[in-house]
Amino acid sequence: MNREYISSGQCMFLLMGSVIGMAIMLVPSHLIAIARQDAWLAPWLCLVPGLLLIGVLLSLSRQYPGQSLVQYSVTILGLPGYLLGLMLLFFFFLLGALSLRGIVSFVISNTLFETPPPIIYFATLLPCAYALRMGLEVLARAFALLIFMTVWLVLFVQAYAMSNANFDQLFPFLGEGVLPVIHASLSFCAFPVGETIILFGMIFNQVRNSPGLGKKLSLGFFLAILILFMVIERSIVTIGPERSSRSVYSLTAGINAITGGAILLPFMTLNWFVFSICQFILFYYAFVSGLAHWFKLADYKSLILPAGALIMAYGIYMFENVLEAATFSFTVYPLFALPLTFGLPLLLWLVAGIKKLLYKAKER
Repeated sequence: MNREYISSGQCMFLLMGSVIGMAIMLVPSHLIAIARQDAWLAPWLCLVPGLLLIGVLLSLSRQYPGQSLVQYSVTILGLPGYLLGLMLLFFFFLLGALSLRGIVSFVISNTLFETPPPIIYFATLLPCAYALRMGLEVLARAFALLIFMTVWLVLFVQAYAMSNANFDQLFPFLGEGVLPVIHASLSFCAFPVGETIILFGMIFNQVRNSPGLGKKLSLGFFLAILILFMVIERSIVTIGPERSSRSVYSLTAGINAITGGAILLPFMTLNWFVFSICQFILFYYAFVSGLAHWFKLADYKSLILPAGALIMAYGIYMFENVLEAATFSFTVYPLFALPLTFGLPLLLWLVAGIKKLLYKAKER
C-alpha cells in the first residue's frame, strides 16, 4: 500500500483537533446533566487513562513498524485478528456516520434552518472526500495550521467570557457526591477520549520516526483536555448548571448569554467546524484505510467515494432527530465503546508481550 508520512508535530495537532472535535459542542451539556457543577472534574480524571492508551498504541506501533491497528491485530492474533479488524472497521464506520450527522444537525439547528438535510450532507461530504484523496500528508499540514489558529480563537473567547462569569456556580464542591463525577468521567473516556485515540492506531504507522513522538502526543492530548475543561467550566459559570444541562448546545447558549456574545458566536462556530471536520475526516480515513488493509488492497483512494456514500446514507437514516442521536451517544454507545477502545489495545499489547517472552524462552 502507498505510504504517506506526517511529522510528529502534525500528528500532535491532529490528535488535539480530533479529541476536541464534536465534544466541544456536545459534551458540556451531557456532563453537566450528570455531575452538575462538578462536571469540570471529568476531563482531568480521564487524562491518565488517555495517556496510557496512547502509550499502549505507540508501543504496539513500534513493535510492528509499518503496520496499522487492523494489520497487527492479524499479526498478533491470527484468524481472530481478522474478526477484531472487522469490528474496528464497523466502529470507525459508525463513528464517521455519527460525526457527519452531528455536523449536519448543528448546521441545520443554528444556521441553515430551511435547507434539506441531504443537501448539507453532500456539501459536507464531497469536500471531505476530495481532501482525503489529496492524502494524509496534505490533510495533516492543513489541519496543523488551522487548529493552531483556532486554538487561539478559543482562548480569546474564553478570556472574554470570564468577564461575565459567576464563579459561585461552581459550588458546592462535590455537592452531589463522587458517583456522578465517576459516571461523567466514564462517559468522557468513551466519548471523546477512547474513540479518538484508538483511531490513531491507524495513523501512527504513517508518522516519521521521531524520538519525541510520545511527548508531543501527550502534550497535544493534555491541551485538548484543557480546552474541553475550559468549555465545560465556561458553561457552568456563565449560565449555570441548570440551564446548561437543559441546553442541547450549552456552548452557544453560554456565548449568547454574555454581553456582545452575538459577535463572538460566528467565531465559536468556526472553531467548532474546524475541530469537527478534522475529527470526521480522520474517522473517514481510518475506515477506508482499514478496509484497504483488511482486503490487502494497494491503495485506499478507490474506496473513498463508495465508503463516503455508505457513511452518508447511514448517517441520514440511523436516527430520527438530534435527541435520539444524543441518547444513543451518551447511554448505549459507552457500553460497547469503552471495552473496545481500551480493552482491545490492552489485549493486543498483552498477547504481543506474551508471544515475545515465549519466543525468547524458546531461543534459550
